Amino acid sequence: MYKAFRRVLGVVLLSSVAVAAAFGQDATGRIAGRVVDPGTGSGLSGVRVVVGDSVAVAFTDLDGRYRSGPLAPGAYRIVARGLGRASKTYEGVVVIAGQSTLVNFSLTTIALALEQVNITAARTDRATSEAGLLGVQQRAVAASDGISAQQISRSPDSDASEAATRVSGVSIVSNKFVVVRGLSERYSNTLLNGVEVPSPEPTRKVVPLDVFPAALLDAIVVTKSGTPDKPGDFTGGSVEIRTKEFPEQFVASYSLSIGANNTVTGRMLDLPSWKGIDYLGFDAANRRHPPALPKEGFPNPNDLERYAEGVRNTWAPPVSRATPNIGFSGSIGNQNQFGRDALGYVASATYSLRNEYQPERLFQLVLDATSTPVRGFVYEDRRRTVDLGGVLNASYRRGANHKFGIKNLYTRNAEELYSTSEGFNDLLNGDLRGYQYQYITRDLLQSQLSGEHLIPTRFPIRAEWKGTLSRSERDEPDNRQVPYQRGENDTEFGLTFNSDLWFRKLNDESRAGQVDVSTVLPWLSSREVTLKTGVSARQKVREFDAVLASFNPAQQVALPSGLTALPPELLFQPENVGKYLALGFPGRIAQPYSADDNLYAYYGMLDMPVTGWLRVVGGVRVEDWRMDLFDGGRDRFASDTTLRPNIRRNSDLLWSANATIALSDRMNIRLAGFRSLARPDTRELSQDEYTDLVGSCVIIGNSALQRTSVTNADARWEWYPGPGEVVSISGFFKYFDAPIFRAVTSDQTCRFTFNNGTEAQNIGAEIDFRKGLVFLPGRLSNLSISLNGTVVRSRLRIDPRFGVYPDDLRLEDQSPWLANVVLSYDGRRVQGNVLYNVFADRISRYGLQEQTIQGPNVIERGRGTLDAKIETRVAGGWMLSLAVRNLTDNRVIMFQDTDVGRVQTGFLRPGRSITLGMGHAR
Repeated sequence: MYKAFRRVLGVVLLSSVAVAAAFGQDATGRIAGRVVDPGTGSGLSGVRVVVGDSVAVAFTDLDGRYRSGPLAPGAYRIVARGLGRASKTYEGVVVIAGQSTLVNFSLTTIALALEQVNITAARTDRATSEAGLLGVQQRAVAASDGISAQQISRSPDSDASEAATRVSGVSIVSNKFVVVRGLSERYSNTLLNGVEVPSPEPTRKVVPLDVFPAALLDAIVVTKSGTPDKPGDFTGGSVEIRTKEFPEQFVASYSLSIGANNTVTGRMLDLPSWKGIDYLGFDAANRRHPPALPKEGFPNPNDLERYAEGVRNTWAPPVSRATPNIGFSGSIGNQNQFGRDALGYVASATYSLRNEYQPERLFQLVLDATSTPVRGFVYEDRRRTVDLGGVLNASYRRGANHKFGIKNLYTRNAEELYSTSEGFNDLLNGDLRGYQYQYITRDLLQSQLSGEHLIPTRFPIRAEWKGTLSRSERDEPDNRQVPYQRGENDTEFGLTFNSDLWFRKLNDESRAGQVDVSTVLPWLSSREVTLKTGVSARQKVREFDAVLASFNPAQQVALPSGLTALPPELLFQPENVGKYLALGFPGRIAQPYSADDNLYAYYGMLDMPVTGWLRVVGGVRVEDWRMDLFDGGRDRFASDTTLRPNIRRNSDLLWSANATIALSDRMNIRLAGFRSLARPDTRELSQDEYTDLVGSCVIIGNSALQRTSVTNADARWEWYPGPGEVVSISGFFKYFDAPIFRAVTSDQTCRFTFNNGTEAQNIGAEIDFRKGLVFLPGRLSNLSISLNGTVVRSRLRIDPRFGVYPDDLRLEDQSPWLANVVLSYDGRRVQGNVLYNVFADRISRYGLQEQTIQGPNVIERGRGTLDAKIETRVAGGWMLSLAVRNLTDNRVIMFQDTDVGRVQTGFLRPGRSITLGMGHAR
């Protein structure tokens, strides 16, 4: 592995020299930017932008963007003129060879004669992505927060889940699932380039954010109030992942990183053994699903034995030294003009390989506050993970009135776990020892074709359309769990009950289409009102296939002495399988299911500037949900007429109203009210029993679960003192009718299920502060500070027939408060960030509640994490970086408060990580 790493490093170094030589410094530059309406922030098309004395002339496209032709280095005057708009002039715009100078315009409407605004020697530094994102946020219809690609690149975050924790009001559970404003992932949605994406996780409604590598992202934007043109199936926030867009000029960049974690790197460990294309996330070691089971069962014992012997029997991987983590990313993009037409593209790829070791992961369960744990295990986990992904986007602009685009994203994750455990279960007498091998791959693919068209009539009509194909897959071809037991009078462990073999596969495929049409109509004085309407359709098909096979000691023959005490790699030899170890198929568990989950929507909305300082946006959206769930799979329903699918048909009217009061050109007050939904996921409805890891609790759905209706109210004051700066204070209130919650059933086997509560309330406040410290002397003026914080309170009420819960029960996964602090330095050659994230205790899952048993909730202890990253520019476009994560070496700790004191029921130590990076950019 070390030799392979050195070869990759050598190739990268040679490639950088070749790229630098092939793409030398261009002798010309350009001027590019965007022309917008200052009131709405929307782009103005057809605006004429003139550089100098007609040195170059450009016209803005549908989004208000323009780009000049090649210009010799120097200073220029630039003028923007639009019909019915006051023209604006910038003097002294400096063009640098090989670069695009960014100049943005905001042109106000005029009622009579044109007026010209001259700005002499204005500073026209290239705006940062952070400043651009805040500019969009300031003029957006709805309240939102986000993080730009620039901010992500300056942090040690490697994927979208880590980056999202920096956004105000956002936290992450299980390192992948988003919690917005204290509401778990089931009350949010995830959009990829504006379209919902299916989840590759069987037990979660929303796609986990860790499948999106940070190097592929342009921004993460969390919209916190609803509008009619967006899906209504969210309450906490709508998290939009935006992939990279093509640049204004040619860019080529790549980076290589090597990292270490103090819990694993350099240790001698029995990590899962990989070879060949395993390192690319594709199976090279014969991990596969077994043959399909005959519907009539096995015709004879020989077939059963062949089936059993076909199961992979790889155990006890060889001990080797854990290698460092490695990562690579590369990107190339450009924009070419052909007269008034333009073609832009961007291609980006990323790869990472890492090892993990958890020697003391703990799981315990306390059912009764008066008792001790009834189940407990200490795990030793070894895991190897690879992630790869790519983006290929292109856009073609035909004149000023037509634009076509195509966006493609693919990510793949593969991980293999080898785990051993020691523990106990009160249902079984004696001690337990467990072994588990699990191999999982996750794929996500999205392809999107879109178009934008402007019809220049008396009242211009703008039409936008997009068609999207999304597919996610989770494949689990190898999950073997072997439990050994040692009785009170036994001296050694032996196999006495089921050794489970799980084979599972989840496919989610979604087809979506959307058409939006808007027109601008005259309004009071010189103001204009925008009327927008549209329709959308999403058709999603989910197929979940599962098989559970179990090995048990044969009952019909005498077992050789000591056979069941053999370690797994010796016990499951072909000579034992079939003769001494019988194979069975529990039919009640691991049932497949299928679902057709379709959503059709149409809406109408008005964007109306009532006065020069008041903007109102409102309307209605109708969503028609049609879901058919087939427990047991479609084939089972075709052959058994007594079975009926779970059918849902709901039509909902969702209203929303947003008002923006402009106190000045940099200060707003926002008020919003809207109605939203939270629909049950197919896993929450399915009766299939699902178990993730050996020893963990079983998840089973509730076919009677109903959707949740939520009424929302929001208020925000926001001030944008300068580029990249913001100060905002927000408040929110949410009322839930029939909220969905997860609970432990009374079954001693530790089962989760889902029910509807009676009602819930959620109230909170947020603060966001980002400011440059330019008033400090010398180089200290390059410092800036960013902090955000959220406080939340909630109350969930549950019908007594579901258990005896307290009236002041908090919502699951909700921290009463959380905060982020970031100190940044942006010098000429050196950039650095120190980041601190902290959250308070939160309920991980509710305890068992019955008339006679009030079990304690499982609480995840709050913790603060300190991260840092520093980058320095060196000659020839090279960058060197050093990133560290979890400097405070925080542990993930779960606990339950019982009558006899606090019991620690969960423990995980992520360890400290350090990463060295090098990169080159053109």
